[in-house]
Amino acid sequence: MKRLWDALAARICEMGEGYNTSQTLSSKEKFFEPLTPVLLKEHVSSRYERELRHALENPEILNIAITGSYGAGKSSVLKTFFENHRSYKHTFISLATFTKPDLVGESGTKPKVDTSSQTPAEKGADAAGPKVDKDITVEKADKDVLINRIEETIVQQLLYAVPASKVPKSRLKRITQTSSFHLSLRTGAMTAIAVCALRLYSPTIANNSSVASSWLLEKLLLISEPLALLVLAAGGIWLLHTALKLLSLFSIDGLTLKGGKLEATQHGSVLHKNVDEIIYCFERSDVDVVVIEDLDRFDVQEIFFRLREINFIIRNSPQVKRPVRFVYAIRDEMFGVGDKTKFFDLIIPIIPVVHGDNANELLSKLLGERVSSDRLPHRLHERLIDNVGYYIDDMRLIKNLVNEYSIYESLLVCGEVKLDLNKLFAMVAIRNLYPRAFADLAKRRGTLYSIFEEYPAWVASQFQSKEDELSALQARRIARQHEQATDVVELRARVWYEIMRRDQAWEATSLQLDDGSYISLKDIAEDDGFARFKAANNARPSIQKRPDVIWNPQKTEMILKEVNYEARAKVLADSLPELDAQIAKLEREIRHLKAVPFRVAVRKTYGGVVRERLTDFKMVIFLVLKGYLDTDFVDYLGYFYEGSLTQSDKNLILALGRDEMAGFNTKVEKPERVIRALDHESLSQGRGILLGLMNELLKPRLLEREESEERAEKLAVILKGGHQEPELLGEATEYFVEFEKGNELVRALHSADSDLIFSVLSTRRFQTDASRARWIYHVLDTLTADETARLDEDGTLSTWVEQLEDVSAWIPRMSASERGWQWLRSKPIKFSNISKQISPDDLKAVVTWRCLKLDLRMLRLLCQVADGNVEDDAVSYERLVQLDVPNLKEQLDEDIVAVVEQLLQQEGMLDESSDTLRALLELLSTQPDKMRELFSRTQCSLPSLDEPLREVWLLAMDEDRIDANGMPGAVWMVFREVLNDGEGVSAAVQDRNAEAVFLDYIQSKAEVLAHELWSESDQQIKLQRYLLCNERVQDETLAHLFAPIKIDFALLDSSIPASRWAFISEADCVPYSQVGLDIFRVHAPHLELAYLLNRWEEARLKLNFSALPISMTVALSNSQVPSMGEVMQLWSTVPADVFMKNSEAAVGLANACARGNQEWMPFSESYLPVLFELTKSPFLSQGNRADIMIHLLIMGCDWLSVAAVLPHLGDEFSALAGQRRPIRLAAEVENVRLIKALQRRGFVRAKIFDALIIACRKKSTYSGERASSPSQAGWL
Repeated sequence: MKRLWDALAARICEMGEGYNTSQTLSSKEKFFEPLTPVLLKEHVSSRYERELRHALENPEILNIAITGSYGAGKSSVLKTFFENHRSYKHTFISLATFTKPDLVGESGTKPKVDTSSQTPAEKGADAAGPKVDKDITVEKADKDVLINRIEETIVQQLLYAVPASKVPKSRLKRITQTSSFHLSLRTGAMTAIAVCALRLYSPTIANNSSVASSWLLEKLLLISEPLALLVLAAGGIWLLHTALKLLSLFSIDGLTLKGGKLEATQHGSVLHKNVDEIIYCFERSDVDVVVIEDLDRFDVQEIFFRLREINFIIRNSPQVKRPVRFVYAIRDEMFGVGDKTKFFDLIIPIIPVVHGDNANELLSKLLGERVSSDRLPHRLHERLIDNVGYYIDDMRLIKNLVNEYSIYESLLVCGEVKLDLNKLFAMVAIRNLYPRAFADLAKRRGTLYSIFEEYPAWVASQFQSKEDELSALQARRIARQHEQATDVVELRARVWYEIMRRDQAWEATSLQLDDGSYISLKDIAEDDGFARFKAANNARPSIQKRPDVIWNPQKTEMILKEVNYEARAKVLADSLPELDAQIAKLEREIRHLKAVPFRVAVRKTYGGVVRERLTDFKMVIFLVLKGYLDTDFVDYLGYFYEGSLTQSDKNLILALGRDEMAGFNTKVEKPERVIRALDHESLSQGRGILLGLMNELLKPRLLEREESEERAEKLAVILKGGHQEPELLGEATEYFVEFEKGNELVRALHSADSDLIFSVLSTRRFQTDASRARWIYHVLDTLTADETARLDEDGTLSTWVEQLEDVSAWIPRMSASERGWQWLRSKPIKFSNISKQISPDDLKAVVTWRCLKLDLRMLRLLCQVADGNVEDDAVSYERLVQLDVPNLKEQLDEDIVAVVEQLLQQEGMLDESSDTLRALLELLSTQPDKMRELFSRTQCSLPSLDEPLREVWLLAMDEDRIDANGMPGAVWMVFREVLNDGEGVSAAVQDRNAEAVFLDYIQSKAEVLAHELWSESDQQIKLQRYLLCNERVQDETLAHLFAPIKIDFALLDSSIPASRWAFISEADCVPYSQVGLDIFRVHAPHLELAYLLNRWEEARLKLNFSALPISMTVALSNSQVPSMGEVMQLWSTVPADVFMKNSEAAVGLANACARGNQEWMPFSESYLPVLFELTKSPFLSQGNRADIMIHLLIMGCDWLSVAAVLPHLGDEFSALAGQRRPIRLAAEVENVRLIKALQRRGFVRAKIFDALIIACRKKSTYSGERASSPSQAGWL
């Protein structure tokens, strides 16, 4: 019931506290985060609470260990448990405030600390000076003193945890203040006792007449005697109780007599000495749980053993009727494995809330909660928080760090001076993790300050080292320059020369070594041979082919020393270009070393020094290397007060130190002081391009050499920042040019970095031509001609100058030709973008100085401005040479190829005359491609094709741009020079289409060329053969060309292509002769007929018909060219038996009969037997037989002869010949013609229909049969 009642009371208290807490949290104002234990959330503490509650309810468990590392949350777990379980009466014993100054003094040596299990945060803390609340290990001689002090503290905290009223017999008396109520009550009680005693003593008072007590008696008698007696009895009892109570508080532990001291007991320790006090304390109180914290910080295990003994005594004590548990909050490594499990009855491990890997997250979270975001112009760098968090594993340390940063940030950053939050956070981190080092740094002493203090000396040593290295390189370069030998081979040749010189052995061809071997001059020049020479002791000049010639041996070592071979070989190993590169690199490093600031140096070479000096300050190494701890650390130690620097200037210095950019017109109140305060790094990257600073540095001042050099170096650093911030540099340049200070800026830029002069021209403020012209004007007006030439080594300056449009303001300075203007004219610069606004005189002056680029745009400008015809934008060589501009034609002719290229960029054709075109082509004689291109862009013709124009011969032909008078000569020129007299295209001719162009030209001009082409008799045979043999030449072209001439039969041989014989057979230029007929019979027999037919009028008179082969007779007969009489003459020479053997002959003669039928010209009657015999030929068709039959009818044959032939025409005609009945024939063409022929002779009657012929013999044929004589029938 008691536990239930206590739990109910605890819950009511919690509700009240919760209400008060909610009222407090409703405030938006943020305060420091307390470092005390916190109440954990249920999901975190539930398991811990359940285990601890179970342990407290177990009567066998008396000693409970809550283990975990520092900051793991042990105290928070205990606080949460007792807040949620108020039924347990507990008391806390904390020893965190007890230290031992005499053991761990500020100036004493460090105690020996076990770091095997320390976290990075603990190691970092030990590095700066160990804290007294962190793992203290004391010396053996002082341990007992420390233990006694600890035990006294434990006893005091136990007894003071119990109200004094409950332990009145305690020997440890404490000051108690009795309340006014109790004093009044006791005073009243004593007064009542006294009054009651007087009431009982009233008779005696009344009898004593010496006392005037009537007034007192009257009052006393108001109290009844029984009441007075009762009060007096009660008061006596109360006084007796009080007296006995006071007597019980007295005890005698010892007695001191003269000469000695007697003690009742002898105690081994404070705890044992006060064990009765402890038991009395628990007997008189209701405490059942004792929580002991921070006892492990002293690394003294004996205290734990004695506390365990006390707990055991309490448990067995008859005075204490309840179990009392001791709960120890200790770190994990306090006990060994076996000791811890033996000592404690239950161990509850606490999982750490914070460790090195998650501290950064907690740190970021708390910073976000505690630091107002509206006061943060920049957020803290994540890498900074991560690295600082790695060295922290204590939640209290995180909270304290955030608290301190919050107040620093709110008071320093929110002021007028704008500090870098990251550097401020770094200083707070050092303050928390390395407090002693921080204090020394603030006093400008100690390890941390030494890295800043020693930096100038380090720079000086580095500078001296570089200077020494540079001097050595320069000495090596001088030695290499003065070395007479060019390489090692030549040096070895000098060794050979020295050997020969000593003994005048000029005829020697080799050296004989100690081992009898020989080496020649070639061998000694090589590494292997020279190694053999060095290994030998002596070398004797000799001639191998003449052993009788002997010279004295020479000591090789002495020879090498005489020549100083080793030293000179080492010198020759150096390369002058490599040495120059190394010297230039060292000079750059030296210049950089003079200006390198601390934060840049630590990221390079000086970083190794920092790491070596700060071995025990790991986190500080990171802060220094990353620039969070810099030479401006003093700005983050306290408030800034105006003095030599104003607040705005101080903010500017800090901003530049944070790598922030400021506007060019940012006001600098004391520029000279600001310049001195800023280092090179702060002024670099364009941050130093400020009007106030640059204006100050550009002013000429009489200063000491060192200060003057420092100002010059800082100005160079500022100006070099123009590479990163060109627009800022452009703004600065615009200002100084506008206020006539451009020359000073040009000189400074040239000294710092000449490329910056060009960077200005690329900026937004120098996009106009006028602004660029003004800036370049200052450049040329400031630098000398040599300086300008060096500035333009890569042609950049020339490019910018040539692009300017308006150079009218430059003409007077160019005319004077001084300083940079002299370079401009001597180069000369070629202006390529001049506008039309320039005056003719100025433009002519520019051309006269050869300063105008002869491109198309400038040539057009020159034409328009010089001749005044602005509307005409066509440019030609003819128009240019007609201008009245000095030196123009010479300049055009000097670079005619480029000029022509520009002219060809125009659209359309170039307006050139024949003379200017010829002149241009002659100037371009070495540029065949340009000649052809130029010619193709012009329209004028050439009078003739001369040798200088060779490259355009074919183009002239192809484009028909040769005058008529020059055409024949052009053909012969090309034929001879290009086509190599018909042998093929000359190897020197690049145009493989030359032949096609030539032939196309000839074909297009064949009619014109025909009359004049064949005047050159010595070459015409070759050209004729070439044309005949070239299949590309059309027959029509040949017909035109050869029309005026007759071809010699000597041309007609096997070289003539087969396709050309057809033309030859038909061409009028080929006459008839038997020679020609024989040529055709050999080379083109299939065209022999054509040759004859095309010349038949001439051939029929000379041709021997009987000598013709039958095939030719057939062909001539079928050709229809010979007349019918000539055909009959041809066939008359053919024997009859040929027709029975030769089908062509038979058919040919039948065709001749058909032709005779048409022309009504029959063969002579003497040829009738041949025709009757022909009808029997098996080679004839029905039509052929019909044609022969019709011819026979035309020749006048009688019916009997006809009847004898009709059976050869088929069965129906056979029936017509032998019977007298009608026959029916198909109405075919042959049948119709034959029936009509028979009708004309009166042999048959016939009716011809569309598809049918009905015919029968006439009666007259009957009588003919009867009258026919046997002789006639027999002949048929």
